[in-house]
Amino acid sequence: MWFPSDSSLERIQSWVTQQYGAVSGRAKHGFDVELRPHRRQRSTEQNRFLHAILQAMVVFYRNTGFVPSGLSPWAMQVDVLKVYWKSRYGIQATRNLSTAEFTKFIDFIQLTMVEESNGCWEILEPDSAYLRALIEQGGM
Repeated sequence: MWFPSDSSLERIQSWVTQQYGAVSGRAKHGFDVELRPHRRQRSTEQNRFLHAILQAMVVFYRNTGFVPSGLSPWAMQVDVLKVYWKSRYGIQATRNLSTAEFTKFIDFIQLTMVEESNGCWEILEPDSAYLRALIEQGGM
């Protein structure tokens, strides 16, 4: 169960009390209770956005021949690009990134593309018709 950070202890205790009543008859071996800080995970929309950007990079390569620093033309594939950008950003997996951290990762990719392509890469927005088309084509 998630509670906002300004929730009172009484509100949390009330919820635990309600849950106790609902499961106490089935708790042969006791209860598991975990209290930890909430971490907002990235959304499905953000994941689709990342994959659409990577697909757009493949199209950009086909149209311009541009390859990001340290890559070879054979690497211009969505799955290879994802590994490349994670490594370049210094992370092993995106699944643990919060919504804000994932946004920074996507911004890093796009700003690096703009810089390395001497401004030829245009920043893509999640609501662009072009990205929606890539998402639909890719079945994302």
